[in-house]
Amino acid sequence: MPESDYREDVGADTPYPYHVFFIIGNEFCERYAYYGMRSILIIFLTYFLGFSKDESTIIYHSYIALCYFFPLIGGIIADSYLGKFRTILILSIVYLFGMVMMTVSAVPFGDDNTPNQTNTILALCALATVAIGTGGIKPCVAALGGDQFQDTEKGREQLSGFFSLFYASINAGSLMSTFVSPILRELQCFDRADCYAIAFIVPACLMFVAIIAFVAGSSKYVQKPSSGNVFGQFVKAVCPCGDKSRYTAAQMKEFKSVLPIIVMYIPLPFFWALFSMQGSRWTLSATQTEGWVGNAKIRPDQMQIMNPIMILAFLPLFQYCVYPALEWCGIKMTPLRKMSAGQLLTALAFVVAGFVQLAIDADLTPIPDYKDQNSVRVLNGLADEDFTAKSSYWNFVEDYDPYVSPKEKSGSMRVRAILINPNVNYHLRYHLIDSDGIEQRMVVDKTVLPGNKEDESTEFDRGNFKIKAYFMIGSIDERS
Repeated sequence: MPESDYREDVGADTPYPYHVFFIIGNEFCERYAYYGMRSILIIFLTYFLGFSKDESTIIYHSYIALCYFFPLIGGIIADSYLGKFRTILILSIVYLFGMVMMTVSAVPFGDDNTPNQTNTILALCALATVAIGTGGIKPCVAALGGDQFQDTEKGREQLSGFFSLFYASINAGSLMSTFVSPILRELQCFDRADCYAIAFIVPACLMFVAIIAFVAGSSKYVQKPSSGNVFGQFVKAVCPCGDKSRYTAAQMKEFKSVLPIIVMYIPLPFFWALFSMQGSRWTLSATQTEGWVGNAKIRPDQMQIMNPIMILAFLPLFQYCVYPALEWCGIKMTPLRKMSAGQLLTALAFVVAGFVQLAIDADLTPIPDYKDQNSVRVLNGLADEDFTAKSSYWNFVEDYDPYVSPKEKSGSMRVRAILINPNVNYHLRYHLIDSDGIEQRMVVDKTVLPGNKEDESTEFDRGNFKIKAYFMIGSIDERS
């Protein structure tokens, strides 16, 4: 739509040009796709692909770093070459391709429906592709929405309302996806007790809907021509060795006015580095808890839902109650004070998280610090299981009776056996024992070769059971 036509058409009858709702819908779907994948990513890396917790954390935060690096590249491309609309459209297609790759990576290609190296390579490539897509469009969508409004008093009022809806759509998408994706991953497919493929394909579908919504309003968008590389111009203007002769005094004043703001933003990377740990170490810490709050079961990766809930709840509360009350008491909450208070609360939250982890560690069975040993760990991976197992078995036969729920449920049990010593075989037997001590059936009975890892799943019928585990070094023939 030509800009001159739009200026005459901005409506007195509606608070916003109607086509901005396509942009808001696009943002909701895109944020659902982004957080729908991100919320379960650390669990996927650790418990599906088999990375260690430290490796998964490194991959997770590398992905987040790329997601927030590529906005710089996307902004340069939009300002210098393609414009906002084409940049969003092209990189959204790249984004969708990455989401589809992520879905395919969750289909187990190995023997016995286990993931193999193909899954790992696909997942890492998918994460890089999604980072390029989501990062590249990040600086363009809100800016394109802002272009749809006049630079008048009425237009600025309309723009303020647009950004309120825009920000609400971001948090609504995050809220819904963070709640739904952990539930979807617990579905069963490919003869496994999990289904990450479904958990990833739903965000991929939402990303497809986001592209459709964005294109649907394209005939009405005001598309301003590219204005050149603003970031490059800024660097040249403020750098001592830059060529300043091409800029007017007014432009130089505008560029230099940004410098005090940059200084104020120096602490923010530390805040966001801590904030992003909600999706990595905090989620992994939550896997060590039972997750029950009253009668409600909270999955480890659903813990991140508190952020959008608090944003949606506290924005009006603070805006209309807390800040006016503080101002009435003579305390004016400037943006800098708000940022400082938020960072202090973040530091306090990590102190509390440290004490929570100490309490969790105190409840876990200590693992002996032996070298060249083997371990078997029992993982309680489903919400409706009757078992929680927090112990490890080291080079001896042990009977272990974990907590038995008074509720009778059907569910599944997952056994992961990892060989640490590469020089010997070991044999694992794992039985279900009912409350009368009668063995119901054998779950695992096999010899694992050196250097291999076994990840077994089994279903058990309705009823209360105890668990009996046998762990032996060497083959069964050597120990029987």
